[in-house]
Amino acid sequence: RFGGRNLMRSALMLLLAANVTAQSGSPIRAGVLATSLLFALSSQIARMDMPMVLIILAALYCFVRFMELLVDSPRAAGRWALAIYPLVGLSFLTKGPIGPAIPAFIIGSVLLWQRDWGAVMRLRPFTGTLLALAVVLPWLIPAVHQAGIWYANVIILQQSVGRAINSFSHGRPFYYYLYTFPVTFLPWLFFLPAAFLWLWRQQETLDWRRPF
Repeated sequence: RFGGRNLMRSALMLLLAANVTAQSGSPIRAGVLATSLLFALSSQIARMDMPMVLIILAALYCFVRFMELLVDSPRAAGRWALAIYPLVGLSFLTKGPIGPAIPAFIIGSVLLWQRDWGAVMRLRPFTGTLLALAVVLPWLIPAVHQAGIWYANVIILQQSVGRAINSFSHGRPFYYYLYTFPVTFLPWLFFLPAAFLWLWRQQETLDWRRPF
């Protein structure tokens, strides 16, 4: 179980890193993720979070390919754009609205950072929404019909939005990650000072707004 799931997510991270950075350090980035304590332990637990991470990574990879091909091959870029939406639908089936919210936030942040307003419409959001609904509705409609409208309220609002805004199951103080991150990022935590030092020294030469 650990090998298969961890390998698939690490492979997707490798593809994402290779496409975004186009540098030889991409395998190192994927390796750091695959061998971090939290990632390794989570890959051995049967939770909805792990399939959702895999699906979201696949959707983000499609988005990266879309951005790469947007200028030179618009038709191919359009196919990659449409591939995002069935994955978004699957992420909803995995863990409700929080599934689509994560890739939507990331993709929206990238487009906002690059100020690429034309890419928004080239993502074909209206057609894509229909594709996502084609994945979600065949499950959601019979489920609501069988269990009643309260089921939709529990799944969409209480189990998803309620957990994010006012968690009823695992609430934590705002500083929770300040004391958990050092442990979960082992053994790579000890390399962070050197990484920040390198970043500081390279800040004048790095292109922070480098396009895809």
